[in-house]
Amino acid sequence: MTSPDQLSIEDALAGRVVDGRYRVAALIAHGGMGSVYQAVDLRLEREVAVKVMRPDLARDPEFVRRFQREARSAARLAHPNVVGVYDQGEDGALVFLVMELVNGPTLRRRLTQHGAMSPGQALGVLRGVLSALAAAHTAGIVHRDVKPENVLITPDGAVKVADFGLARAVSATTATGMTGAVLGTAAYLAPEQFERGVADARSDVYATGLLLSEMLTGRKAVDGDEPMQVAYQHVHGTIPLPSERVSGLPSQLDALVEWATRRDPEQRPTDAAQFLAAVEKVGAELTPDQLDHRPDRTEDTAQLATATRVVPLSPRPAAARLSTTSDEPPAGLGPARRSRRVWAAVVALLLIASGASGYQLFGPPAARTVPDVAGQAEAVAVRWLQDRQLDATPDGVFSETVAAGQAISTEPSAGSQARRGSTVRLLVSNGPERYAVPDVVGQDPAAASASITAARLSVAGTLPAFHDKLPAGSVTGTDPAVGSRVRPGTRVTLLVSQGPPVNLENWVGRPLGELKAALSGTAVTVLVTTEEFHPDIDKGSVVRQDPGPGMVTRGSRLSVVLSKGPDLVEVPSVRGLSEDEARGALSAAGFQVQVERIVGGLFKTAHSTVPGAGSKAPRGGVVVLRIV
Repeated sequence: MTSPDQLSIEDALAGRVVDGRYRVAALIAHGGMGSVYQAVDLRLEREVAVKVMRPDLARDPEFVRRFQREARSAARLAHPNVVGVYDQGEDGALVFLVMELVNGPTLRRRLTQHGAMSPGQALGVLRGVLSALAAAHTAGIVHRDVKPENVLITPDGAVKVADFGLARAVSATTATGMTGAVLGTAAYLAPEQFERGVADARSDVYATGLLLSEMLTGRKAVDGDEPMQVAYQHVHGTIPLPSERVSGLPSQLDALVEWATRRDPEQRPTDAAQFLAAVEKVGAELTPDQLDHRPDRTEDTAQLATATRVVPLSPRPAAARLSTTSDEPPAGLGPARRSRRVWAAVVALLLIASGASGYQLFGPPAARTVPDVAGQAEAVAVRWLQDRQLDATPDGVFSETVAAGQAISTEPSAGSQARRGSTVRLLVSNGPERYAVPDVVGQDPAAASASITAARLSVAGTLPAFHDKLPAGSVTGTDPAVGSRVRPGTRVTLLVSQGPPVNLENWVGRPLGELKAALSGTAVTVLVTTEEFHPDIDKGSVVRQDPGPGMVTRGSRLSVVLSKGPDLVEVPSVRGLSEDEARGALSAAGFQVQVERIVGGLFKTAHSTVPGAGSKAPRGGVVVLRIV
């Protein structure tokens, strides 16, 4: 619902020139942070969009400082899929942001008006979103609020992503009056944003997985009547696969959604660029019919009519589930007691996600606001906390996105209130968590597997490999290679020696006796599987071999098919027959017929054949029929 403050600002801004430069023309939309207006930049004579922040946000000095910092970061993004940020400032009580004006609907309006997209359309939009996010992640910017309302589609189909980093500024404010905004955003927040109040590139990837599911099905992947319901589903539920809602969708699309929306950030793509590469690969694999698949409208309507708004928490079928984490509530609690504990936990999560608003409003006089130290060097982050009379306890953790030695976040989170003199846990990046593949060359597979497991890696299996020196059964190497530094849990394949190889030649057309003589002493067994006629290969010679030419292990088996020589058939006598009768007789005997006419073949009568009658010729061969 539009607040009185919003109505008064809307009325006051009609025709007003903001900051002496931007003449406001018309309201475009209201959002959780404020209202967006179409305006004209009088200095550059171009149309722009002006976002005016809600009065309660604009009155918060911490928000204004964060807003200005995040707007400056977003303005550095220059990418065709990013809504450009031109300017930001204050005009009296107004805090505003000037952006590129995009003439096109939001993805939310597109889905509301037209419903689910075809896979081709959905992947096209997702490519644009991920391209924008990849550019932001490379620049060290996390969006934090990826949702259909922040994705715009121009009339020519171009995709634009808006509001980069601004959700970070809002996290400094209270949740008062933001129920609708929280509900709209909560549907796309990653579990870690509810649980710890932190977000990184993988949180953006989580939201894009939900976007893909919604574009394919026309329905939010996670929905509910209350923010607490939505939060509980993200933290404890299972994201439904698109094919569970729309029949006929390819399994590759399910796999994309499942990978991006895993509860553990470590199991998701590390950033938008990695997820984009997977999306491109799937798009190339799908057939035109699969890309153009659309949900059956009758089926989709029936599903919508019977579906509840809350996503069920039942586990996925084993075939579709890539992780086996239990989704069941804790055992041993009665329904009422379990319900009270669940609601209490979710309320606590929402308070964390919204900046611990209750503590900000009612905290003790000695409370201090925890500063945002993300991205600062450890020494700088410690000093900032000490300047606010807070004791810092650095704690090193691995991070895929933050450079070693830089602060990731704090506990309590930035923007929260902490008592003066209390201890704040400072999470400092140790860099990416990597382990070296151990040297297991020469070990037997069992010992090598134990070494790899001890190195916090896993064994994917074995592959045969030839080796001139290592005996059969010994490990000759690994994939990834020995010494490679890889993520924990990386699957390592063991290459196991089959001993020195035997070079198997091409024996087609050569006698069986020569083959056996050449392979004597190699322990390769020659097995004749069958014999067959062959017009060009002599009897007793090889027609086919399996395996073909190449390296094989000692003790292998070579299967061969031997030739019985050509299949000879007697040429029938056709002298005195009509041309048609002669042709038929020769064809029935298994020959191809070539006609030769003597003196024009005036009488159309068979005279003789070549080869002559009574002789034998290969079945299927050509016999010349002479006609007089």
